Amino acid sequence: MISATPFAKTTTRETEKPEALATDTAETSLCEIVIDEAMGVAEQALRMSVPTKATISFARMGSVCQIFARHIAASCRIYTVVLRHRVHLMRKFAFTLICALLLMIPAAAQAVTGAQGQAMTASATTVKSGSTVIVTGSHFDETVGIYLGFCVVPKKGLAPTPCGGGINKAGIGDASFWISSNPPPYGVGLAQEFLPGGRFTQKLKITKLIGKFDCTKVKCAITVRADHLRTGDRSYDLFIPITIKK
Repeated sequence: MISATPFAKTTTRETEKPEALATDTAETSLCEIVIDEAMGVAEQALRMSVPTKATISFARMGSVCQIFARHIAASCRIYTVVLRHRVHLMRKFAFTLICALLLMIPAAAQAVTGAQGQAMTASATTVKSGSTVIVTGSHFDETVGIYLGFCVVPKKGLAPTPCGGGINKAGIGDASFWISSNPPPYGVGLAQEFLPGGRFTQKLKITKLIGKFDCTKVKCAITVRADHLRTGDRSYDLFIPITIKK
């Protein structure tokens, strides 16, 4: 009698425990599994030799299964080569993308702290000429006005000068700023007040040239100093060196 399920194949994979199957699958390629199953079906069909008219049909079917298994093997190998090529391209693309993203990341922010506990932070320290850097300050004494600007770094003990935009008493421009919550009468409306907590945030323009000085050849920095009412007080000076990209 012909078995009701002549092509059913019980493999060890069907009876293995889940953990064993997981280990086996992890160690066996997808192509090997597919080819093994296809060849098993073909072999089982060829082994069937019943003395009936169905013998020829089963033999032919077995041959077809063998051919089908060979096609599966060839196709799977081709797919594996294509897949490896795609993986290689994907890795190459990922590497290129990561490099591009790294180039797009701006230079790290830098912070400095002064003698009075005041702090200043610049969003970048390496920029192109004409770029804008966001400068933030906190814990400044709100009774003391300051100038914020991009200046040539002076000798120790001297006031930072010259500065881009000069001493900004007019309250205009983006090269320097006068920040004070306690300005003289003529400064009311010109000086920008501190935010609560002695804070400020300004966008400062960075230029290669400050007067006749070239900041690619001399040291320049984002600076804070006490305003003209405390010209000789160096305790409020802060410096964040800036590098200009050539």
